[in-house]
Amino acid sequence: MGTRPYYIINTVIDYDGYASHIDYIGNNWKAAYDRFNVLIDNLKYKEFLDHGIEEQNINIRINRPQNEPLQPGQSIWAYLDDDCEIYISVQLLCMTTNHFKFDDDERIYKQRYPDSKY
Repeated sequence: MGTRPYYIINTVIDYDGYASHIDYIGNNWKAAYDRFNVLIDNLKYKEFLDHGIEEQNINIRINRPQNEPLQPGQSIWAYLDDDCEIYISVQLLCMTTNHFKFDDDERIYKQRYPDSKY
């Protein structure tokens, strides 16, 4: 289980407070990538267009993956904002279980807890 890549989509919204949540966890790259794109489109409608923000006033930036599929530790982001009230970021992250995203963090953890299994 530790070597199988998992794709995690999480959203952070900054509007009248700060909210962060996990939207999806799965192990199929295509399904995760498609869900990432659908979520961005859904957020554009739900958080902007449905509230009267005109499309030309919505900033959307998406960094597309360099390598498909993403490898463990890699991620892509989308940013949506209206330059005024609401700022949204959506991340699609590839991870394996039982390991920090960054090898340096994992190394430090193992130095501090040498008898740990994971």
